[in-house]
Amino acid sequence: MCQAADAETTLEPVFYMWKTQRKGDEALGDFVHRMGKDKINAFVASYTAGTAFKNVKVEPVPPPMLMGSLGLNGSAGGKARKSSGPRTAQVRVTDELASLLKNKAKGAGVPVSDIVEEILMSSLSK
Repeated sequence: MCQAADAETTLEPVFYMWKTQRKGDEALGDFVHRMGKDKINAFVASYTAGTAFKNVKVEPVPPPMLMGSLGLNGSAGGKARKSSGPRTAQVRVTDELASLLKNKAKGAGVPVSDIVEEILMSSLSK
């Protein structure tokens, strides 16, 4: 059994093996099943710690798109979001309306919830 303190050194070679030897988008469980215990144990025994991190190029991560190109947050360079607090409620719409909302969101490069919030806040604050 793997103790929490040993998890990184135990799992690093297995994840690296999966990353470098899997077929296409093969899931970890499918990979482990296909390779088998003996091949994995042999790879782990011959693995040099840190191999997975050699020649790693760290790419900058774009900031999360909270309100996207609608300009409703500071990262988008626009005004603040019109409502506050977390989005926890759901609104049910017809398939036709859902399709229209998805297309508008896709075109704007933002989540559907941003489109719905903008429409509702603009309409209800009149």
